[in-house]
Amino acid sequence: MPYTSIQKIGLLLLTSALLAGCGSIATPGAGLPPTLEPVTLAPRTAQNASAEGQAIAAQPTALPPSPTPLPPTAIPTETPLPPTATPTATATPLPPTQPVAVAGDPDQGEILFLNGKDAAPACVTCHILDEDRILIGPSMVGLAARAATRVEGQTAEDYLRSSILHPNDFLVPNTDTNVFAAGGNSLMFQQYADFLSEEDVNNLVAYLLTLD
Repeated sequence: MPYTSIQKIGLLLLTSALLAGCGSIATPGAGLPPTLEPVTLAPRTAQNASAEGQAIAAQPTALPPSPTPLPPTAIPTETPLPPTATPTATATPLPPTQPVAVAGDPDQGEILFLNGKDAAPACVTCHILDEDRILIGPSMVGLAARAATRVEGQTAEDYLRSSILHPNDFLVPNTDTNVFAAGGNSLMFQQYADFLSEEDVNNLVAYLLTLD
């Protein structure tokens, strides 16, 4: 449809207003960023480099602090122990030997000594009690002390018990006037072990030990 003159003027005004608000019409290549032109730096002269080197050399170089040396580790040494005193062995004196109590009744032993038992003769038949006189066997005076010295290693009790039960184990030496053994056998009765019980022997030994 053909525009009138008024319409053409309106369109022209509208187009001018639009162009004024939006700017000029973009041309091809107008949206690209401007090309940066290279900047030419002034050449570094040898004088400038020398001045910079002298400035760097003049600055003190900070060295890291030296580590503080550790003190030497003390090596423990073994302290010698004082010598242990060796206790001196002191001989403790032994208490005096006490007579060993015999498990027997000396009163019953005296009866047996004086009377014998069954076919076993009385001891008093050959042994005197009240004086140092010899009938057939040695006197009983001081018998307890003498019996302790007859056989080494035997007590008085051991010797008396052996003399009753085994009369030939120790033979009293003969003298010029008295004979106590013949042919290696004692003249004492040889069969007391057959007629006396263990209790009889204990009683008899208990009595003999009172004869001092």
